[in-house]
Order: sequence, then C-alpha cells, then structure tokens
Amino acid sequence: MMLFVGLHTEASDIPTRLNIYIGGFDGPSYSLILTNNLLEYMAWGGGPPLDDTPKQLISPTDAQWTDFRHELDQVGIWSWSTNYVDEGVLDGSQWHVDIAYPDLSITSEGSNAYPGSLTMERGSTFNRLLEAIQRLINGKPFG
Repeated sequence: MMLFVGLHTEASDIPTRLNIYIGGFDGPSYSLILTNNLLEYMAWGGGPPLDDTPKQLISPTDAQWTDFRHELDQVGIWSWSTNYVDEGVLDGSQWHVDIAYPDLSITSEGSNAYPGSLTMERGSTFNRLLEAIQRLINGKPFG
C-alpha cells in the first residue's frame, strides 16, 4: 500500500538526499534511494543488483519521517567517521550511508566495521540505524 506524504511534514523532516546500502557478495543486500519524496527499495541475494531486481516504491508518513530524523540524531550519525574498515577481513559485509537535510549531512561507509564497533559485530549504534530504516520502510527487511 502506498501512502502519500501529507502537507504537515516539516521540510526538515524529509531529507534532500538519501542513499543507503548494506550487503555483501554472499548474503542478502538492500538499497534505499530517495527520489521525489519516494523511497525506492530493493532487496536481492548478494553481489551487485541485476537489471531485473524488483524495485518497490515506499512513501513514508509524516510520523515515519519525523521518527527517522529523530533516530538519526539519537545515534549521533552526524559525527560518524567517513570510513570504517576491518582490514583483517577481505570479504563480508559492506555498507554506505549518504543522507542530507538542509541543516546537516553525512556520508559514511564501512567494510566489516561499524560506528561504535570496529569489528564485524555491528553494535547497538548501527543496529539502531537499521531499526529506524525498517520502521521508515514499513518493516521490510534491511540489513
């Protein structure tokens, strides 16, 4: 079911840019891209997405956008490092977060390491981000 963003959403609650990816060669992969206030969600088996990978459009509610922005602030995403890498692991999980609002933006990525945990264990900070994303996309899997 698609819901359309209402007129009551504060402009600062909807990002001006959002591009998030998590996945790896061997496991499930997910991406979320904001285009014209709609989220384009993709999930696939691993590796790069194929041309025929299904895309779903999601239109978060005002409350979902507000909750998402609040969670981003709570996990301190605006102060995350640019790169998190565990150089002892060659394969595994990679992630990328690129989010911008009129007042703040972040581009951060990692390979087998995460904010708050420089190992393959995600830790509570990154898990809170994934949970916020799942609430934004109506409980669909992400991560």
